[in-house]
Amino acid sequence: METIFQNLKMAAHQVMLKIQDDGVGIALVKASRNRCGYGLTTMRERAQRLGGRLELESPANGGTMIRVRVPLQENGKTLNHTKPNETVKN
Repeated sequence: METIFQNLKMAAHQVMLKIQDDGVGIALVKASRNRCGYGLTTMRERAQRLGGRLELESPANGGTMIRVRVPLQENGKTLNHTKPNETVKN
């Protein structure tokens, strides 16, 4: 892997995060390991809890792209995804 691209966009009603790399891809990594992790499953569950979704693409020629979309509004009301007294670290 040589390059990782990341893009974070905030629209009127949602936040969109896209992360893409030019590595070997998920299929080859999974085939070379005997155990499965929980990383992608946990990421998908967290996006769903926030009313969003996670999309994963890993073409046969390599690379992986992950997109996460999370709504900022529900029924016209702004959502607050942080808990009281929660610190969000970068």
